[in-house]
Amino acid sequence: MYAVRTNAAGTESRPVFSPPTSVLETEAAETRLGARFPETLKSLLWECDGIMDQLSVDGGPYFDNMWLLWPVRQIVDENMAFRKRIAETNPNRAGHDFVFIASAGVDGILFGIEATDKPRDDSPIVSWYPIGDRICGLADTLAGFLDGWLSNRIAV
Repeated sequence: MYAVRTNAAGTESRPVFSPPTSVLETEAAETRLGARFPETLKSLLWECDGIMDQLSVDGGPYFDNMWLLWPVRQIVDENMAFRKRIAETNPNRAGHDFVFIASAGVDGILFGIEATDKPRDDSPIVSWYPIGDRICGLADTLAGFLDGWLSNRIAV
C-alpha cells in the first residue's frame, strides 16, 4: 500500500512499522474507550502497532514526519484527552462519538471511526475539523483511507 505514496519534488518518504500490539492490549483499549475496533484496524495493529511516516528532503537524513496510524496506546491516550477537553469545554461537540486513530498534522484535524459497541469488519473513516466542529467522510474503509491519504487523493 505504501507504494502509492506521492511525494513532493525533492522529498522521499518511507514507512516505519512499529512492532505489533497484542490482542490483550487491543481489547484493553476497546474497554477503556467503550468502543469496538473494526476487524481491519485490529488486524493492522496486530501486524504493526502504528505506522510512522518518515521524510527525507533533498536526499538528507530521514526524520519522523507524522503518524499515519497511531499506536494503540496513543489511540487511547489521545482519545481520553480529547474526551476530557470536550467534556470540560463543550459536551455538544460532534467529535465525541468517534474513536480517533491519527491526526492530519494540521489545524487539529483528526481521523477516526464511529465509536460503537457492535463488532464489525470495517468502518468508514472520517475527519473531524475542530474549527467549525464538523465531521466529513473520507473513505469507506481503513485501506481506502490509507491508500487515498498516501496518494494525495484524500486531502484536508
